[in-house]
Amino acid sequence: MTIRFEELFAKRLSRIKPGLARVQEANEQLGWISVRTPSIMIAGTNGKGTTSAFLWRLLSLAGLRCGLFTSPHLLSFAERIQMSGHPVTESDLERAIPGLVSRVDAGLWAELSFFEASLLLGFRVWEGRGSQVNVLEAGLGGRLDATNIANPDLCIITSIGVDHADYLGSSIDKIAFEKASIIRPGKPAVAGFELRNPGDADAMRVIEAIAASRSAPLLRLGRDFGIANTPDGVKFWFDPGRRLSGQPFRLEAPLPSFFDGAAPYLIENFCAAAAALICWLRDKSGKAGQSFDGPRKITSLFEAFSAPGGPWSPVLCGRFHPVRVPDGARDREFLFDVCHNPHGARRFVEALDRAFGEGATLPGIVSILNDKDIGGILDVLSGKLQPVVLFRISNDRGLKPDSIPVPYRDLPLAGDFTEATRILAAMPESASEPTPWVVCGSVMAVGEALGVVTGTDTGTTWRQSQTPRGPREAALAAALELCHRVRDRDPSSIRLAGPDGPGPVAGARPV
Repeated sequence: MTIRFEELFAKRLSRIKPGLARVQEANEQLGWISVRTPSIMIAGTNGKGTTSAFLWRLLSLAGLRCGLFTSPHLLSFAERIQMSGHPVTESDLERAIPGLVSRVDAGLWAELSFFEASLLLGFRVWEGRGSQVNVLEAGLGGRLDATNIANPDLCIITSIGVDHADYLGSSIDKIAFEKASIIRPGKPAVAGFELRNPGDADAMRVIEAIAASRSAPLLRLGRDFGIANTPDGVKFWFDPGRRLSGQPFRLEAPLPSFFDGAAPYLIENFCAAAAALICWLRDKSGKAGQSFDGPRKITSLFEAFSAPGGPWSPVLCGRFHPVRVPDGARDREFLFDVCHNPHGARRFVEALDRAFGEGATLPGIVSILNDKDIGGILDVLSGKLQPVVLFRISNDRGLKPDSIPVPYRDLPLAGDFTEATRILAAMPESASEPTPWVVCGSVMAVGEALGVVTGTDTGTTWRQSQTPRGPREAALAAALELCHRVRDRDPSSIRLAGPDGPGPVAGARPV
């Protein structure tokens, strides 16, 4: 029997299946594939995707063959399972599925959720390509998330807010418990948020308690690492004192130019990734009996970070993501963001205030999944986005007219993103100068909109400008191009130069 890609996608109908029993049994049948390669795990309500992507790039630039697992995807399923230097296509994954299925009992395979099967597929692909470390973004929670079958050497907890309350609980302390339960005894953990929002202190107390109970060193943003404005520019600093084993040390390095004009939450996520990188490299150097020249190494990696080459994860797309496209006599500016819960919406609005001024408003095109806190998200966005046009997506979880809260039912509701742009274009502009059109909400919606704006849908006239204006725009353009190209049926067409150069990885096994 031939197992095709469509069979894996059919599992999406099963929705969320909490618990580790199924995936752990499959893991055992696969010879405990999840622990045969070292891993780093990231959990949190918001920010874990970009933190994973930043860490993946840094580890790759450090010369490691690195796997990356993220979710959900924008345009192509293959975005979820990537390998540094050698992008994975949907055809690569389709070819790998039969080898995976043949090693798992048929009845068990039928019971695995879409997310569980995808994760196991990732482990198999990475092992076949000779991965040296895998970066795993938890899907939902952490304690009962399928990614927790790994035994990570290091964990990162990003910001904590209320989301998926049906599964994780409606209080911050319960959600923080689920997220922080990925921390392993004696292994370092990084908390990538400061105590600025309601509930942050409660979340941190839970994380600190779990770390202490497991004798896990905990590094905190703002206390042990962060950014500082210096006469020489903005710098990242790392100073954990004696919280890590070995001799205390401090380092600082200029923040990569990639973050010029970036949202503050992206910089915080990078800081968490950088702190984790230092812990990882320092630990591996010590175990190998080598000295770790932290300042020199990290400065070198930060300098290389903003270069256009190498692996840029598609998960960076749609995160305070500017796109410029021709529109008649002038370019049309879009700004995409996947702020899919009230906590994420607040951080997004804070970034808009910083970039455009607290009193400024911007036109918005918004779509939120039907099972999310639509009212809570619109309450946050409506003060900054004016006018607002809602739009529907081609998914049964998409926004429905009767799910829109009463205060917002007068907002225009378009059948799709293209119609929403036409409605917005017909409205008078409230600002004296043209401002970006903000496109935000669910990942699915932002993915559909990016597909239209960058010209992947037939019949559209949008085309992305080919003149990025800075390192961040160039990097995001490269990541978005990978979103499109990982669907290519010819993997050789998207080979990128990685730490080992193009071509097959030495010692890799076929999948």
